[in-house]
Amino acid sequence: GYYYSNTNYNLVEIVINEASGQSLADVLTERVFTPAGMDNCFLETPDRFADGIVRGYLLDDDDSFLDVTEENDAAGLADGGVVCTASDLAKFPIALFNGDILGEDALAEMLDALDDGEGSAYGLGIGYDEDPDFGLLASHSGATGGFQSMMVYLPDEGLTVTLVTNNF
Repeated sequence: GYYYSNTNYNLVEIVINEASGQSLADVLTERVFTPAGMDNCFLETPDRFADGIVRGYLLDDDDSFLDVTEENDAAGLADGGVVCTASDLAKFPIALFNGDILGEDALAEMLDALDDGEGSAYGLGIGYDEDPDFGLLASHSGATGGFQSMMVYLPDEGLTVTLVTNNF
């Protein structure tokens, strides 16, 4: 089995920084967002916080909404700092599975999934389920204060479904 941990994503960020000599923000832009055509995605850093993005809210104790847009509760950048539109998020799995982001060997390693003990499997950042009607379902979800997202890719159908909310 496996145990999901945001800490592992922060360790990957450190490895990326050391191995490439670049920031995670620059590596993601160069190696993921640009090849995938994700023009409205960036890593939220103090110098890259975009004006005009959707505001994120939490429900306060008195049932009022508290704007937490500019608060990043992630422990690092790799575990929750990506800001992206739903339409650009939908481009990611297509580019990933088409080989636009990773080479064949790296993609195979990423997709080498472990059984979660509950009928699903999890690879390196991608969850898997088999549906009798749609075949393989590849997914990833995320949440941080004020925001939540879910992406499901059905490669056999050529369909990606994304959901992004600004209340978590």
